[in-house]
Amino acid sequence: MSSTREGALSKACLRRVALAHPATIFVVLSMLFGAAIIAITAPLRGPDEAAHFLRAYGIAQGDLVPSQADGMKRKGVFLPARLHREFALFEAAHATERRMHWSREAHAASAPQRIDSGVDDVEPAFLFVAYEGSEGYTPIVYLPHALAAFVAHRADLGFVDTLFVMRLTGLAALTAVIAAAIAIVPYFRWAFLCIAMLPAALYGRAVISADGAALACAMMVTAATLQGALRVGTRGWGQQALWMTLAALSKPPVIVFALLAPMRWSLEDLSRRWRMIAGVIVPGLVAMAAWTALTSGDVAAWRMTELTGRDAEQFAPAWKLAFMLQQPLHFPTTLMGTLQSTGELWLQLIGVLGLLDTVLQPWTYPAITALLAAACMTPMDIGSAQRRPIAALAGLTAAAYVLAVFLIFYLTSTPTDAEQVWGVQGRYFIPALPLLAIFGCLMNRGLGEHARAVAATASAVLSGFAAAEAILRVDWHIWGT
Repeated sequence: MSSTREGALSKACLRRVALAHPATIFVVLSMLFGAAIIAITAPLRGPDEAAHFLRAYGIAQGDLVPSQADGMKRKGVFLPARLHREFALFEAAHATERRMHWSREAHAASAPQRIDSGVDDVEPAFLFVAYEGSEGYTPIVYLPHALAAFVAHRADLGFVDTLFVMRLTGLAALTAVIAAAIAIVPYFRWAFLCIAMLPAALYGRAVISADGAALACAMMVTAATLQGALRVGTRGWGQQALWMTLAALSKPPVIVFALLAPMRWSLEDLSRRWRMIAGVIVPGLVAMAAWTALTSGDVAAWRMTELTGRDAEQFAPAWKLAFMLQQPLHFPTTLMGTLQSTGELWLQLIGVLGLLDTVLQPWTYPAITALLAAACMTPMDIGSAQRRPIAALAGLTAAAYVLAVFLIFYLTSTPTDAEQVWGVQGRYFIPALPLLAIFGCLMNRGLGEHARAVAATASAVLSGFAAAEAILRVDWHIWGT
């Protein structure tokens, strides 16, 4: 009888431990608040969600490498007439908001709409719609969304139903990947949970976007690398290589996470393990180079030309690189001008949703910042000789990632007469936060497990409610404006 009772108590303890695990808590909160945000966020209200929807839908139709173009050589997809009618309705509703957002930065008075609603006597069965910038993203970013779009097409769902199915599928898939990263990362599980539940990160998973995939891949690379660095031998480096490749294909700046690869080995091992290090780094670099070659590095420069009135060459990376060689101080100067708005970028990183028009309640920003800092204060019970190289590589990679974000937007979105780098938003820097949390281990001071658990969970719950409240207040005019 006693053994039976002990067995029952043991199973009950295991269940409580599982429920209290950061990964379990994350899945519950991410799906709960994510589904709520999906339900209350209007179609195409997410940042560039129209472009991401079209790219995912195109992939579902087999357009893996963008190949369909209109007479102006703009890449895009053919939408069924019924789907196009509903898509164009919501797209037109948000087109003015997008132009207003860019006009504040580019001083563009107006820009032509990319949806041709042409009134013909006989409506064609399919209508062409340009991707408008999303053609540069690889299919990896949209796999769950494309799968949902394929099923929705086969089921003959309308646009709104298709979009919501795509959102839910993306939320579930990305939640699973991030939960896996939280489960395998040593020491920083509560920090990872807190970062992944920030309002901007949660919103990025709930709408159709490339942000969720970029964060998920970056967290998996970071977790797999740290896991390998704190274990004996080279076990699991293949997993790191896989996620490094996926990360490189998610968003261009994430490719700098390749700098984490040597973290798995000590300095004495680097000379002997160079083949394994190359095995981690090279596949991602080759994959990204191959994709760039297949797409000819198309970044839809025509879109920036229409929005800003500048010449297309101003937004062509090759031309801009040549310009940088002639004017080497121009990029550092515009970068310094942008860094003057660091406070605004931090607010956006925490959560300024929609088209930077959905702001949380003012008091939530310092509250979430303080809870995030507490959740990241994680001491490591390893020696300083092992801890310092880990922190150094994490800090170096974080700095390189931030620089890469600014450089890419400088090359693709910033004219030569600009005083700041255009197009940069705080949400792009969320993948660097896990690296900064690890960099903090250099001091090796922190809070206990229970305190970090409370801080991370409180931050996650506050983030979910704050994001939902902001959307209801701004978009649905609940509780006033």
